[in-house]
Amino acid sequence: MTDLFATIAEADKSAMLGKAIDRLYEIRGEPTPAPAHIPRARAHLPTSNVLALDLGTHCGWAVAKREGGMDYGTESFHRLTGGAKWAEFRAWLSSAIKRHGVEVLYFEDVKAHGPGQVIAAHVYGGFLAMAQMVCHQHNVRMVGVGVGTVKKAWTGKGNAKKPEMIAAARAKGFRVGEQDDDTADALAILSLAVKQEAI
Repeated sequence: MTDLFATIAEADKSAMLGKAIDRLYEIRGEPTPAPAHIPRARAHLPTSNVLALDLGTHCGWAVAKREGGMDYGTESFHRLTGGAKWAEFRAWLSSAIKRHGVEVLYFEDVKAHGPGQVIAAHVYGGFLAMAQMVCHQHNVRMVGVGVGTVKKAWTGKGNAKKPEMIAAARAKGFRVGEQDDDTADALAILSLAVKQEAI
């Protein structure tokens, strides 16, 4: 895991907040205002600690905290089968919520899967049900975001493909590998969440 704000951990509070806001402008895909006009106010940070998930066997995740810290990556559950997969996901998500003090979880709300993707639909439903249960147990609010909405906000195209999502993440300065489409999707979901939770 990488803390993008580790380099400013020892900076004074106002400088740290300023850099955090600069980074959030990047996440949101918006140009950073001239330094003299950058508002150094908590209103430009999420008001809640946010976790974004791209639900699936390779579960992309990204976290943004109200004080400016963030982290992201992908957690894989592909080696597990049956009940072990769901138990492991439940334990991992519960731990992540506690570790990051998560108050709201944003996820990609898939309404339909393509032809021949029955198994994928079942798997997604399983992960969504487990996430709902864990969030209920921890009193975490859940917000679903449409697939096309996520893609369009991140790339400008509502039907963007995996390479385009990855390219957009890299263009915004995130360390995302060529196969890390799940991480890129989670970052895209997080960018929408940050905008919403900063309101």
